[in-house]
Amino acid sequence: MSRVAKSPFLNIDSKDCLYLGRDVLVSVLRSEHIHALYPRAEVAAVLRAYRPWYEQTGATPQLVAERLAWLSRMEPPAEFEALVQHRSSGIPLGFLSVAGLDPLNQKAEFSVAFFRGRGSRPALEAMHWSIESIFGTLNVQKLIFHVMPNNVDALYLLSRLSISVEARLISEIRLAGGQRSDLLRFSLFRDAWVGGSCRERLRRIVPLLPPVNETSTTS
Repeated sequence: MSRVAKSPFLNIDSKDCLYLGRDVLVSVLRSEHIHALYPRAEVAAVLRAYRPWYEQTGATPQLVAERLAWLSRMEPPAEFEALVQHRSSGIPLGFLSVAGLDPLNQKAEFSVAFFRGRGSRPALEAMHWSIESIFGTLNVQKLIFHVMPNNVDALYLLSRLSISVEARLISEIRLAGGQRSDLLRFSLFRDAWVGGSCRERLRRIVPLLPPVNETSTTS
């Protein structure tokens, strides 16, 4: 069986590889990845912001895996989720998700959860590839990011990329303990991405590699 990464935690089939970059590997998130990673303490900590409903509803990794499989079978798919790993070591770094795909209004929601390497080159390269792919392959004009006000890392990253806040949603979500939390809604439009400083900054910091098959064809 062909592999593109060897890891003490996970092995990724080459057919599941979405992007193989200088410092990062992005691949399709599978049920076995959820079962391997969700129980880990460092992963559970970021899930409170990435998937607030997970702790609130008492969901299990099995239920999350079944939900992901069900969403992927919808036509067109309602949600995509990927695993991010460090390229050379294969160590898992986090998750990427595109949800709320709305073809009529040409918008979608993008979420990230890094439990290792926040703000690192692999994390930024994964973000760069994701946004480029979303605007380049999906019928999306507006990309939405929801962030809890106490998520300092996410707020810093969005600020660094010049992605602007659009609104503050008051008491938008209910947390596991019964409290409610505001959400900050950020947005990025396709036109602002194509001709804007966010894309140019990422191109300088973490330029993308061409697809593997394109590299092999032109080499």
